[in-house]
Amino acid sequence: MGRYRGLFFGVDRDRQNVLDDWLSLIVLDAGEQVDLSIIDAATEVVETLRTRRRGLRGSLRRLGNTLGDLGWSLEQLNNWLYALADLTKRSRRAELRSFESLAACAEGWVERYVRGGHSGVCIDAVTGLGTPLVLRLRLREIYQHCRAFRVAPAEAYCFVIVDADTDDLAPFERDAVMVTTAGVVAEVFHQGETIVRHRSRIIVLASNSEATRHRAETLNRVLHDSPITRSADPHVWDGELPASSIELDRRLRDLVG
Repeated sequence: MGRYRGLFFGVDRDRQNVLDDWLSLIVLDAGEQVDLSIIDAATEVVETLRTRRRGLRGSLRRLGNTLGDLGWSLEQLNNWLYALADLTKRSRRAELRSFESLAACAEGWVERYVRGGHSGVCIDAVTGLGTPLVLRLRLREIYQHCRAFRVAPAEAYCFVIVDADTDDLAPFERDAVMVTTAGVVAEVFHQGETIVRHRSRIIVLASNSEATRHRAETLNRVLHDSPITRSADPHVWDGELPASSIELDRRLRDLVG
């Protein structure tokens, strides 16, 4: 899609012309048999951008849902969003390229991509949490956005990590501990944070904030109060996101192999 970027840069058009031009670019990439749900979702985004701009994040999230359902890549979704921005006037272009808009699209995509046809590699069968693949996808998107907005990833996000000692447990007992731990983590972190499981470790990707640190303290207390999770001697600790993608790859190998 990069070949189209800038083609209509700075041109303000009415809704139908913008929609027609955007859909023509989507069809070129998706093929003549483009799924009608993509057209419906794209139409909603353009209509919202023109008349109900307060609802833009919701319509972008639904666009992400649609692309995730159909198995399109996050990179393709971002390319189409940037193509739409190039077809609009400056104020709307800035809004479409904002961190909030890109995040809404990505969040919608992750919701459906990992829970749809790709769920076998994205959903942990025991706990229902995400797998390390989900964490890698989410972090790739975060680093792209942070780089675009010149924000250090560690300023915006952090890890909260729970390690349980399950080595000496029987398989059934190990599953019981991890299911209970996953339930506690999901109850404490319930505001859209990315939560994944890797063996006896659960990782939360959350905003770098006092609220997150308070929730981590609460999580540690609750895990040690519960008889099932307390038996596995849970250890809750926080981790900083590395500055670069190369460093991130090394860190992820340490965390999830």
